[in-house]
Parts: sequence; C-alpha cells; structure tokens
Amino acid sequence: MEPTKQDAGRGGEARRETGDLGDTLATARRLFAALSKKLEFEIDQLQSEMVMDEARDRIVTDLIRRTQKALQTVLDIEVKLAGKPGPDAPEAPPVDLDQARAEIERRLARLAA
Repeated sequence: MEPTKQDAGRGGEARRETGDLGDTLATARRLFAALSKKLEFEIDQLQSEMVMDEARDRIVTDLIRRTQKALQTVLDIEVKLAGKPGPDAPEAPPVDLDQARAEIERRLARLAA
C-alpha cells in the first residue's frame, strides 16, 4: 500500500512502523536517563562548591533544557504509541506526571539554592 500525504512525516517519508517507534522510544529513554544523571551530578557539584561562574551557569542551563527536551520527546513518543496499539508496542510503565514534575522542581530548587 502506497503512503498517502496523511501518512507523511516532516520530510515526506512515511511514518515509522510501531516497531521502529518502539526502538526510538528506547533510545530516547536512554538519552533522558543519561542527561538526568549528568544534571544530577552537576547539581551536586554546584552544591558542594557553592560557587557558580558564568560559564558553568551556561552549561547547567543548557543541560536543563536538553533534559527537559529529552523528557518531552519520551512523552511524545509514548503518546504516539498509546494511540497505536499493536503487538510490537512495548509495555511502558505508567508515568506519574505529578511525581516527575515534583522531581524537576526539587532539582531546580537545589540549583537555585
């Protein structure tokens, strides 16, 4: 079956099958986990040093943005997969958004302190 315009993505290619989307989700989750660990390390370093220079500020700010973007990517892919039930769709653990939001706020508060 030929892909239609409705099936096309940004670049005009047909949307990925559910299995490919599952692989993309696994990669996005790994990236988010790695960025979260790096951000936590940077926050711990800042707290132990109690000094923040402009260069370090930019690094941490960029890391926060990248971590937020990675989380949003994971959530977007999970929403797409939830709309496409199939045998290849991975069993995603339920995401407690209130808990995730509280964790992000806690980390940002630690940065601000």
